[in-house]
Amino acid sequence: MVIYENIEKNQRVLDLGCTTGYLGEFLKDNFEVVGLGLIIKIIILNEARKSNIYSDLIKLNLNTFGNEINNYTSYFDRIILADVLEHLIDPMEVLRKLSKWLRVMVNF
Repeated sequence: MVIYENIEKNQRVLDLGCTTGYLGEFLKDNFEVVGLGLIIKIIILNEARKSNIYSDLIKLNLNTFGNEINNYTSYFDRIILADVLEHLIDPMEVLRKLSKWLRVMVNF
């Protein structure tokens, strides 16, 4: 799958917008994967929770989040946002906030 073919084994990956865990299912054998689901899709997130794909599963409203998950600061090697940015009110602000979760800082 093109989305993750350039990620090295054993890296920490955030599957942002994980829904039922479809992408996480492909990632779980080679990476530590944390799923972050949009709070508006809580019923779908419950399906992902039952599957035990993710090492952690977080629900969050990306349009309003602040410091809710600071325990992941500088934690992830990669953040995957498949079909997410186009649904956000201010995508650049969300990317700025997400950048603090990466081990290597990215400036926007």
